[in-house]
Amino acid sequence: MIENDYIKKADSIDISKLENLSNEQLDLLEIIADKTENFILDGIDRVHFFEMLAGRVQAKIKHIRKQRILGDYSE
Repeated sequence: MIENDYIKKADSIDISKLENLSNEQLDLLEIIADKTENFILDGIDRVHFFEMLAGRVQAKIKHIRKQRILGDYSE
């Protein structure tokens, strides 16, 4: 995919819901964005990085939801 395709895909993502996030959620997204930018600048393959990141985030979300059901995490 050429650079313009990446830009078009990024521009097509609806980020308007960011306004509804808490400060903690925004902090987390900012950290992820900073780390992503650093990895890309270091030449790590974008697809591999995002696959790893998505997998880790999904696993953590599942773990937190399970713990909340069990009453170990507060919302």
